[in-house]
Amino acid sequence: MIRALPESLRCLREPWFPPEVSAHLQGYIRFATSISDRDGVLHACRYVSGGAGTIIEERVDAQTYRELKELIAREYLPSEYSDEAGDELRAFLSARGVELALGKRRIPAEVYTTTREAYGILPAEHLGHGHFRRLVLGGWGHGAARCSEFDDPDVHMFTFAVTGPRRNFAALLLHETGHACFARMAETDKGIADKLHGCLRALRKRAPASMLDADTRVMPFAVDYLFGPASRVEEVITNVQEFAAEAYLLYVVRGVGLKDAIADMEPALAEPWRTAYEIFKESFGGVEYS
Repeated sequence: MIRALPESLRCLREPWFPPEVSAHLQGYIRFATSISDRDGVLHACRYVSGGAGTIIEERVDAQTYRELKELIAREYLPSEYSDEAGDELRAFLSARGVELALGKRRIPAEVYTTTREAYGILPAEHLGHGHFRRLVLGGWGHGAARCSEFDDPDVHMFTFAVTGPRRNFAALLLHETGHACFARMAETDKGIADKLHGCLRALRKRAPASMLDADTRVMPFAVDYLFGPASRVEEVITNVQEFAAEAYLLYVVRGVGLKDAIADMEPALAEPWRTAYEIFKESFGGVEYS
């Protein structure tokens, strides 16, 4: 069975920024910067530790401020609210055995609709199982998590994720849901973790000495979110849980095109990815995405 992706997820197939957006500006936008004008003194506030909600404040010049303002308006979840959209998501999740919990901050309507669209194309058994009982939107986590986390049986999207770039929210939602799904898979079939460990070990052997070009060698189809494709490779290449969660994201976002991308890789890299794809295809009950 082939299911079509909603636009809120399909957009993740493309690179995030056009070439004319400088790396300096991207550095602000990618990690949920806010800006302020206090009597003509311009500031940008960056999150540096999402788990604790820690930020640092920097003064910026007028041109940077204007460019950041334009990019925020284009890339961030808009501050538009709808209790009806929240009620619809709550009812949708409740019917699938998942509780919806909210932080103190109001949640943008687009968060509700994107979540509903993303979860609407997943197999029903990926929601409401023993490792996914609650979706938390807003607030902060704990430990090393900076943006979002899977805290069994909670999928938690921090304030960072629900107030920043829409691209980060959509990708992180699937990534954390992938953590929950992997916990379920590993509990159901004890061999799954070993198989994915094997895939990861094979990829590590082929990782270049410098991780700077790892995205083009080990995971050329990485999704561009947070700090970009190379950072995603660095995040997942040494940890099977992170690898599984990112593979879940790739399975959904890249869809059937992922099989073609894998076929174009050198054999030593293609084989572990092909194995991972088939593992997730089975967990999705044969459902694939176009």
